[in-house]
Amino acid sequence: MIVTMLARYLPPTPHFSVNAHFIHGVGDYRCRCRRDARHGALDHVAGIAGYVAGGAELVSARLEVNFVPAADTKRWLIRHFRTQRLFDAPWQVHPSSTGSFGALRQ
Repeated sequence: MIVTMLARYLPPTPHFSVNAHFIHGVGDYRCRCRRDARHGALDHVAGIAGYVAGGAELVSARLEVNFVPAADTKRWLIRHFRTQRLFDAPWQVHPSSTGSFGALRQ
């Protein structure tokens, strides 16, 4: 279900011209663990989005994630996640002077 939801934002119908998320250790992180399930919450996930239709925004959000063990019991899979917008503001996206993302200046 998560992959299906995220696929709506990918080509051939682009939604974002720029999209970056930053998860950092400043803020509040909580985790509840049971043998058969995990629940984690992290405040202050920052997102920067520029939209193909125009405009851009800076967002801070709380992320809550429920995990379940994979069949191999070695990994945990995302079962469900929720986001709560804590803050947003208009933003301006400036293209790189090199014309491409990730290019390093010498």
